[in-house]
Amino acid sequence: MRYRLVVAAFVGAAFVVSACDDPAPTELAPDTTPSLYATPKKAIPVTGIYDVRHPTIPGRVNLLNPECVTVDAVAGMLYFKNCMTLGTSTGDLVGDFLFTIDGWQDLATGVGKSHAHHAMTGCHADLGCGTFEGVLKAEHAPGGQTTVTASGHGTGDFHTLQIRMVMVEQGSTSIFDWEGVIF
Repeated sequence: MRYRLVVAAFVGAAFVVSACDDPAPTELAPDTTPSLYATPKKAIPVTGIYDVRHPTIPGRVNLLNPECVTVDAVAGMLYFKNCMTLGTSTGDLVGDFLFTIDGWQDLATGVGKSHAHHAMTGCHADLGCGTFEGVLKAEHAPGGQTTVTASGHGTGDFHTLQIRMVMVEQGSTSIFDWEGVIF
């Protein structure tokens, strides 16, 4: 038994000594693996016009599924549930913006809030074509003017990029001026 304890002690000591030896330093090769979350060296400002007017009904938003809107006449409220709007963008990002919106609006004052998921598909002269997908929040001011903040991650040629933008409605026209940054 004593022999086994002595052998175990020597084996344990050898293991501890070998584990404490520092390995010889080696030079690491630079990582050249592309990152899905890489950003360009500088932010690119972008601006444009977003038009979400109905193509045949003046004064109406282009809803792909108008049944998504419900009106509570007693409370004087308008509710949006999975409403899909489609509009076109011109400017630095040319293409279509599709929003799926949930929210509410007071019919008497025009005040309301909504949030949405979006897919902004388009082309940029220097960056190519792709889609930015993300979320947005909208606030409807008294009188109906809407301000939107949005962010999204890119796919296609935009796969390493992100966008942050603000859209401000021109009165209550369903036409928005937008500006943002792609980084």
